[in-house]
Amino acid sequence: MATKSLREYHRRRDLFKSILVSTTTEETSTTPWVREFIFDELVNGTIEYIGGEAGKIRYQDGHPESPNFERSLAKCLREEIEKNPKILPAMLRDYLLTMVDHTFTNPTCINEGETNCELYGHLAPIPHLYAHSRSRLDSDLIAKVRNEILPSFSEREKKAIVGIGKAMRVFMNKDLEYIAKTYHW
Repeated sequence: MATKSLREYHRRRDLFKSILVSTTTEETSTTPWVREFIFDELVNGTIEYIGGEAGKIRYQDGHPESPNFERSLAKCLREEIEKNPKILPAMLRDYLLTMVDHTFTNPTCINEGETNCELYGHLAPIPHLYAHSRSRLDSDLIAKVRNEILPSFSEREKKAIVGIGKAMRVFMNKDLEYIAKTYHW
């Protein structure tokens, strides 16, 4: 059983990497590198892709210190998926909901009560060129995902992954503008 769980965990990481790389274009591989922005962009990009009401909750618009930000947005995603259950392949639905579930417990959390989810754990090992609040994805990562990881998904899954990535990019661009104006690191 543990082996199956570990395989699924790694497959969810591959899914996240594939969606993140799908946000890149020839012109840009720059992404926000504040975890709450990425959480927001992934969830709202998914909601947008499935035809839901995306952008109702945005990290930059709300109360970033609120412990309910991730919970509220994850709940929104679950509700939108329930309204449109057939748009995403079942595996993607399940994996996305698991990644953003706020009940994930990370034994390495220092701050008691810190909101955590599996998605945040997937960010740490992703190679990127660190630039504080913004980052560029590493070109080797992009090549590996495009040539090895993304092709391992079914055609229907790939279509959804790329679609979510493109929808996510719209939210990323807005966040990059916001970050450039308000973050000094």
